[in-house]
Amino acid sequence: MRKITAKVVAALAAVMLGVVGVSALSASTANAGYQTVGGCHSGYACLHMSVTRESDIIGEYYYYGDYNLSNVYNNKMLMNNQTGQAWVYECLNYGGKRCTYGWRSAPDYLGLTVYSDITDFTPINSVKLSATSGEW
Repeated sequence: MRKITAKVVAALAAVMLGVVGVSALSASTANAGYQTVGGCHSGYACLHMSVTRESDIIGEYYYYGDYNLSNVYNNKMLMNNQTGQAWVYECLNYGGKRCTYGWRSAPDYLGLTVYSDITDFTPINSVKLSATSGEW
């Protein structure tokens, strides 16, 4: 009886591992078009400490809205890795006002194409994320 029970448990374990393996494969295949680039996760806009993707990320922005900056000076890289062609703006005033420059993310299906900008952030006081383009 113990040998039969052991075989049943082993068979059930193999079936369960197969189901888990299929689920994991499906999840990774579904997210194949979304990439983390330069440490910036898919869906985010990221502010890098310097002008390269290899530098530390000092700001990660996910939700649409305004993000006020504090003590951010000199040249930095702002990377737009949002999905769905969302826009990111660099703004002179706090609260996402007087935005001087903005660009949208790459279409989702391009995966590895991420748009970024190198800017002197000394006069920049906020970053704005938006679903649409516009004058802010």
